[in-house]
This record gives sequence, structure tokens and C-alpha cells, in this order.
Amino acid sequence: MRGVMKRLTPVVGALAVLSFWLIVNAQTAPVAPDETQCIATPDQDAVRTEKPVEPPATLYVSGTAVSLRDVASTKGKKLYILQRGDELTATGQRMKNEEIDWVQVAVRTKQGALTGWVDRKYLSDKKVEGQLAFVKTLDLAPFAKTKGYKDNPPVKTRGVYITVYSASPKYIRRFFDLAQSGQINTFVVDVKNVEGEILFKSKAAEKHFPAANKRVVYKSTPAFISEARQKGIYLIARMTAFKDNYYALAYPDRGIMVPGTNELLRDRDKLVWVTPHDRHYWEYLIDLSLEAAEMGFHEIQFDYVRFPDLNKEMDTRNTKGETRPQAIQNFLKYAYERLSEKQTYVSADIFGLVPSVADDMAIGQYWESISNVVDYICPMMYPSHYATGFAALAVPDSDPYKTIRQSALDSLRRNRRIPTPAIIRPWIQDFTAFWVKGHIPYGAKEVEEQIRALRELGIDEYLLWNPRNRYTPITIQK
Repeated sequence: MRGVMKRLTPVVGALAVLSFWLIVNAQTAPVAPDETQCIATPDQDAVRTEKPVEPPATLYVSGTAVSLRDVASTKGKKLYILQRGDELTATGQRMKNEEIDWVQVAVRTKQGALTGWVDRKYLSDKKVEGQLAFVKTLDLAPFAKTKGYKDNPPVKTRGVYITVYSASPKYIRRFFDLAQSGQINTFVVDVKNVEGEILFKSKAAEKHFPAANKRVVYKSTPAFISEARQKGIYLIARMTAFKDNYYALAYPDRGIMVPGTNELLRDRDKLVWVTPHDRHYWEYLIDLSLEAAEMGFHEIQFDYVRFPDLNKEMDTRNTKGETRPQAIQNFLKYAYERLSEKQTYVSADIFGLVPSVADDMAIGQYWESISNVVDYICPMMYPSHYATGFAALAVPDSDPYKTIRQSALDSLRRNRRIPTPAIIRPWIQDFTAFWVKGHIPYGAKEVEEQIRALRELGIDEYLLWNPRNRYTPITIQK
């Protein structure tokens, strides 16, 4: 053994010299991103340039919720979420990949300095300040709302989401059992989902979109509606708004398109959208909502009431000259006008990050313009959906209490800026986010921690989301 070590001594010495040389040179040489994590390799589309970013070296974030990634690729890990107005320092490194001009920047955060890659189109050489241009297009004046209807008094909801399939006679009983246990008092039932499928055979569909009636769960008024009302269960009809695959495919002239083509734009789920500017589609949504109200639903909740959240250009068929937040607000105002005549409440689901950012995230969801014109605003505060840095947390999913508390604080702050704010009723997480690095399993403790964070701030309504409709038994906090 000693003889072997003696023969290896010159080799070890040479390796030590080589290691020292590599360390010294690594301190001065530019650090390349991990090319194995990029979609394109250097000899294909990803092209590194040593040309520095144009002076000044200081850049500012002009977008909202912009991802700082570890490599120059949309598949790179999100290191941090940058907000409008954040100040950055350009390192001088650039890379072209995935048809995106990536810039390497450094930013100071509460967790320390970070260096990563950002899409150049979300950066500005000049300081970003002043009111957002679209705000002047919005109605932020006091909006006439009811504080409650005689035949439909408001309820402090503790609810669960029920898919169009789970609402079938075969599965609906388990939700009645959950209500009987006292854990919940509200059903949020799909009346129309993102595919465009509807719960019941509809007169509104027959008038506006007959094909929707070909795939329904109930041929007439669902029997569970009258039973739920008799048992004091509050019924919310979930109405997916502008993400409607069947309708957009049937009427492509009303869909969101790939610019300069006749091709419908597809989102990450490979589904297509109807443009929120289209008034014909508005009538279908509202007539279907009115029909649900007449059947016995107490409230209509519009989900996907926004534009697609895609990092790409899109042709939205904007013949009205509306800003995106204006289009969404105009739709909700029209829905409120029509549904209030039926003594039916109106609510809107929004991204959980909306109350924490300055603008509309390019999807038309600006907190003030939505909260001002609906009865309930429902931010989707799933801890798994927040990136590193939110609430000063490395993994927001691993601390549901702090994550929900920060989002709720932001929501309350935004509500104070408008004269007629909606009641805040968040969606919270009742599922384990296996895809999140550093995630924790969610059970009763994690669900109850979210509820505690809300109640400590005076928010006493919530809705539980589990895409499989399997809900955790929890202890109701008094």
C-alpha cells in the first residue's frame, strides 16, 4: 500500500498545481451559466456575447413579477421575483436563447445579493416611476353595491371547490357529508369549466353555443341545488370566463390569435381563449350565469377573468381600444348590473400575486379596478404558487402561515385605496405541491395555519382548493 502511495505522489502533486491554477483563473474569468440546463447549446441558438450591456450599468425593472433565473432560459430555476421599479446592476453578460435577449444582472435582496438572468424586454435604462398609464382608463369612483339581499342574505363562507364531474349524483353525497360535519357551509360548483363543458342543459347555451349542450352532467336542474338550499348550504356557481376551449375553437374569430396568423394562441395547457373584448361572448357568460341564479345559486364566481399569462405577443382582437384592465373591469361591471337584478352576488378570482404587485401583471387583473366593482374578491393565495423571496421566504410553500399573512396584508392595504372595496375571500391550499423544490406535505396543520393567518387579520372567509376534490378534515377555529 505504501508503494502505491509513493508512485502516486507525483500525480497528486500535479493535480494540486492544476487545481490551484483553475481556482485562480475561475476568480477572474466570466462565469458561464450551466449549459446543461439551457434549451439551446452554445453551437445552436444560445449565443453568449462578451459585449457589455449598454450604459448606464444600472437598470430598472419595468415589468411586474419578473423572474430572475439561474440560467438564460425560461426553464431555468427562479431565484427571485423582481418587481416594477427594482434597481439592478448589469454584469456585462448577454445571451440570446429561445429567441429572448437575456441579460445577467445583480440585485440586492433581504436574503443578500443575487446574480441571475432576466429577459431584456422587462428592463429599462431609466428609473420607472409615476402612475401606471392604464389607471386613467379605469372606474375607481364609488360603485353602487348592495350590502345584502332580502331573499339572499350574505354568508361568511367556508367552502370547497367541486368539479363539474364531482357534482354528479354519484359523487355529490360526500360533500353533503362534509357540510353535515360542520367543516364547511359552501359549495363552489363548476357550472362552466375551462374546456367549455357545462353542468346542466342550458337555454343560454342553446341560444349562444348549442354545442355546449352535447356534453352535460344534468339534463335539467340539478337535484342537489334544492337539497343544498334546504340544508342551509351556500351555493356559488364557478364560471370560467375567457378560457373556454370549446367556444374559441367553434368561433375562432372571437379567439385570441398568434399575431400575423390565422392560428389560435394556445396556453401552457394547449387550450385556447376567447378575447375579453368580445361582447358576443359576454352575453353567453351572463345569460348562463342568470340561468344558474334562477336555478338557485346564490352567487356567480368568475374565474379566468383575465387575459392569458403568457410571455409572448398576442392578437386580442381589441376593436374597442380598451386597456386590458379596462376590458376586465367593463365585463365585471356589466355582469354586476345584470346579476344584481336577480339578487345574486358577483365574485372574481384573481392571481394570488396581484395584491402584492404594482400593475395588472399584463393579464388585466389590477386589484383596485376589480375589487371596486364586485361583491367578493378571491385571490388564489396558494403558498406553492409564490416564488423565492416572497414574504422573505426561501420556499413560501414551506411556511403557509407567513405566506398567507403577507398576501393578506397586501390585499387589505390595496382595499384601503378604493371607496367601495369588495370583501376579501381567499382561496387557500389543501394539496401538496410535489413539483415545488423544498415543498412540505399539506395536511390539517398546514390548512389551519393558513386560516389562522387570515383570521388574525380579520378575514373570516375562505375557500379550499384541491383539484381532485379530496379535502383534509380540519378543526374549525372559533
